[in-house]
Amino acid sequence: MRDWVFLEGKYHKKVDVWQGGSLTMTGRATLIDSSLNNSPTYHMSMFLLPKTVINRLDSIRRKFFCLLCKWWWRLQNEDGIWQRIVRAKYLFGQPIGLVKAKHSDSPIWSDLLKVRCFYISSRKLLVGNGCGTRFWQDKWLGAGALCVEYPTLFDLWCDKNLTVAQCAADGWRVHFKVSLPEFLRQQRYALAVRLNSIRLSSEQDKPFWLKSSSHVFSVKSLYDSISGNESSVNLLYIWKAKIPQKIKFFMWFLHHDSILTRENMVKRKWQGDSTCVFCACLETSDHLMFECCVARVTWGVVATSFGVSTIPTSYKKFWRWIEVALPGGSQFFTLGLAAIC
Repeated sequence: MRDWVFLEGKYHKKVDVWQGGSLTMTGRATLIDSSLNNSPTYHMSMFLLPKTVINRLDSIRRKFFCLLCKWWWRLQNEDGIWQRIVRAKYLFGQPIGLVKAKHSDSPIWSDLLKVRCFYISSRKLLVGNGCGTRFWQDKWLGAGALCVEYPTLFDLWCDKNLTVAQCAADGWRVHFKVSLPEFLRQQRYALAVRLNSIRLSSEQDKPFWLKSSSHVFSVKSLYDSISGNESSVNLLYIWKAKIPQKIKFFMWFLHHDSILTRENMVKRKWQGDSTCVFCACLETSDHLMFECCVARVTWGVVATSFGVSTIPTSYKKFWRWIEVALPGGSQFFTLGLAAIC
């Protein structure tokens, strides 16, 4: 094993964690592809690298790409000097999901805010006093966030930034902008029943990690969840496609329904109209790319050129549709989807 220490050293020299933290997602992936991937190529062409060495090199890659998220985990789970300073300077006792970026933020804090969404989406909160948990947007009651489980109630809620502690202090009473129709009153009642069984304590809210069986954060679990190692053939099509890196990331965001549609922007507190400008329907990812009247015309032209009579109506259905419309052309699947979208 000592014969390969020099190769690990080359990897470490090329990976400057703080420099990598200042890059965008595309920038980090580009550095990995252009630099780290090429480092062992010569040696692997002549020697069979031990499995342990390969695992160590891959571990360095994972740390370069995902290490920033570990600081969020440490900020919420540990109580050291730097945690106290950060909490006093940036958090002000509020949940991390409510912290807004400011021009006066340090470069490191700005980088942490860039990866916050990946951290929040992969953890669930065990509520103690409820001060660190957003009532609607954080995962704490059930498998997902309440804003996803009760989207209409969330839209009509008066204070979307309410914390669990604030709601509990008000006796779990719910306040809406308008009177609710019958089917929404039933949803409100079901939610109230669930809330009445919750008892807060004096302990701090604690996160547990959803991407590993131990519920403890690991760089590997996060890396596997956001990379081509996910058990999805569709994602493999995306990452292996011969298209620009920024387009790959756009397709990856589309896969996860994270592109900035009007629906997603409203969820991020945008005050505009969430309906499509062409047909007045809710502008979701599937609507924008497949269901809108303009998109349907485009897909109709594509279907005609392929000699098929149907068109895809959603991102998930596209992959089944294209296998029928273009059998044996898997290398063009992502390229065609990216060109149309």
